[in-house]
Amino acid sequence: MSLIGPSAACIGPGVLEGLLVVDFTQAIAGPIATRILGEMGARIIKIESPRGDLVRGIQCRPELGWGPMFGHGSAGKESICVDMAQADGLALVDRLIDLADVVVENFRPGTLERWGFDPQQLILREKHPIVCSVSGFGRGTEQSAWSATDPLGQAFSGMTFMIGSLGERPFLAANGIADCTTAMAAAAAILAAVIGRMRDGRGRHLDVAMADVMLAMDCVTNPVAAAFDDVAWQPLGHDHPAVCPFGVFEASDGFVVIQGLGEGADSTWGRLCQAIGQPALITDPRSASAAARLDHRTHVNGAVQDWVGTRSRAEVVRHLQATGSLSGPVHTPREAVTHPFYRARGGVATIPTGAVPDANHGEGPTRDVVAMPFGPSGLSGPPQRPPLLGEHTRALLADLLQMGASDIDRLYAEGVVKTRMEWP
Repeated sequence: MSLIGPSAACIGPGVLEGLLVVDFTQAIAGPIATRILGEMGARIIKIESPRGDLVRGIQCRPELGWGPMFGHGSAGKESICVDMAQADGLALVDRLIDLADVVVENFRPGTLERWGFDPQQLILREKHPIVCSVSGFGRGTEQSAWSATDPLGQAFSGMTFMIGSLGERPFLAANGIADCTTAMAAAAAILAAVIGRMRDGRGRHLDVAMADVMLAMDCVTNPVAAAFDDVAWQPLGHDHPAVCPFGVFEASDGFVVIQGLGEGADSTWGRLCQAIGQPALITDPRSASAAARLDHRTHVNGAVQDWVGTRSRAEVVRHLQATGSLSGPVHTPREAVTHPFYRARGGVATIPTGAVPDANHGEGPTRDVVAMPFGPSGLSGPPQRPPLLGEHTRALLADLLQMGASDIDRLYAEGVVKTRMEWP
């Protein structure tokens, strides 16, 4: 599928305008980390091999061009396709790194070194770049050489063990939570290092491991497990190890989440009791205290479910929120992305896909996409489409590396660089 025109080089002006990021990342965690920087105004140069990013073609529909997973991680970037197995290709990348303020990669540890780009040497170059390595298990451990994806990050950190019911196989969260959380952590670390360089002029090598991030993101079970060695851990199904009621309850037409905290009539637990017409639960010895409710989950949850089950999802949420209780709807993914809340806050935006218009799309097809969560704070612009494989190769070689047309033509002829003007 050919294009109407090029994608936006970067989103800006933004708070990171003028920051040049050389992006070696692929798949999910690394690309989302650099997309965050791009949406804040940085210029992201995505270096791809001739085969392209691993997720370019996943769930790709020809009539709309790029696949949603690839678009979510690489929106607004410039793509240069280089064969680094060739000496000339490696030399081009070396020149790009010389211009970089930040270099981000998510290869297995040791890959950059094999190419001659040791991070400890890169940070000593003239611009003292921040080099961020994103991996499953970081460097210097027995697990460093392991292959790692989102599910392994969840499982290794203890998260998976706690999701499910006793005696059954645990569940994995299938929404890329480990990848996305690692991306956020990497972006935060890069921003901190950039600020640090402004103060001391030093480049830094950041070693961001998904396993570390997932261990730290659990603010309930892992801190307790670290502090106490006498807690017998087991999955609790729909329950919470420290809070009751807590979880998903079934309304007449869907599901809602309800949580009750504290003790007494003025707590969220007390307001919930009054809202469901059960004020006696506030003083009942089986439910008056948070500790007692944990020992009598069936009694407490049953009272809540009896009230919820006779009402619609909307009615439950509307009534409980009006009384100061903690409740919200359980949305399907489609309900979430079409909810007016996200449209109003810029969480979902409509953008051109870059595909050629047909009889049904006079100005070219569009697609709703998910934005990064910084727009309401004025830190990021609207989402852009992702680049074609090597879409910006010629322009980058000419404008950024100041190469002549004949030299660029030679690189194309020898297969050192490539541009593919079709999706995926």
